[in-house]
Amino acid sequence: MKSASTAFLSSLTDIKTFSVVPKGSLPEGVSKLDRYPAGTGPFRFVEWQPQQRILLERHEGYWKNKPYVEKLVLRPISNDQVRFTALRAQDIDMAEQPPFEWAKQIADGKLKGVSFTEATFGGFYRLTFNMTRPPFDDRRMRLAVAHAVDRRELLHAAFLGFGEPSDQNYPKGYAWYHEGVPTPAYNLDKARALLKEAGYKGEPIDILEDQEIVNQTLATTLQAQMKKIGMNMKLDVLEVGAYTARHRAGDFAIGFSGGSPKVDPSATYGPHLRCEPDLKKRASNTSGYCDQEMEALLQKAELELEPGKRKTLFKEIEAKILRDLPFIIIGFVPDFITYRDYVKGFATDHDGSLQWWGGGLSHAWLDK
Repeated sequence: MKSASTAFLSSLTDIKTFSVVPKGSLPEGVSKLDRYPAGTGPFRFVEWQPQQRILLERHEGYWKNKPYVEKLVLRPISNDQVRFTALRAQDIDMAEQPPFEWAKQIADGKLKGVSFTEATFGGFYRLTFNMTRPPFDDRRMRLAVAHAVDRRELLHAAFLGFGEPSDQNYPKGYAWYHEGVPTPAYNLDKARALLKEAGYKGEPIDILEDQEIVNQTLATTLQAQMKKIGMNMKLDVLEVGAYTARHRAGDFAIGFSGGSPKVDPSATYGPHLRCEPDLKKRASNTSGYCDQEMEALLQKAELELEPGKRKTLFKEIEAKILRDLPFIIIGFVPDFITYRDYVKGFATDHDGSLQWWGGGLSHAWLDK
């Protein structure tokens, strides 16, 4: 590399970024890696039938403890309700991401025969402003929203009580959470005063959202919250392709999006804060935020090798986010992996992984 990068080592842990495929490891006649993923894990790839299943079997040559189960059949079932119904009917043994209403029933002991493992901080939700056009090119308008947002109410409405409100990109308890960073306090009077100062007179503001029920619930709850300060928000609901295209083109005013914190903070902050060359083709920085002071801070933090100094730099970055407000972090919500009670020994990590260094499918077995 041309310069040091503290984030580089953590990037090496992501096999999707740095996949190393030994020459000669593919079967004769196979050249496309997406059709035959070579690897060294506890399970061996057998076949992929698009839209039907992926078949894996125990890798007898695995260097560590071998899995307890002989085979894994991974079935794509995109609809949440259909997937969970298949689990209840025992057509499948395990399912990812159940609807939150079903997770609530399991947690309350109302649903027998099914358990779940919770990834406490599986992801976060943020409210993103488009800073390149009215009305949210005016910081006073963004600050008014920040003073009027009730994070706990948003999470309770969309996730039935699951989740933890937060104003930062990492949850409390993480090494990269920063104590003592000022944040706009909930204050409706201050929010109303800011709207008046900005010259806002009740013009409609679109909340751009896709058709996911969770996102629509977040949007309607925000709409009700902003009505308390006189901000007139209207829902603009699109199918996911059109929604993504509008976001990337910068054709929106405000909207919710999700994500997950990365192991290294440079990977968490940088993509959403660094200036992008073409605001009509936004990749990760959908707010269109571009600030040279922030650019310098991000660059310095990536090059800094001393952990204490690096944390101080990211505290400055977090504080600047809360001053400039390109987006507002709402909070962290769990991911769930549900399974029949006869599935034993399964545990996930904080990201909701099916397989990880300390557990997962290679440690699970069926007691039936």
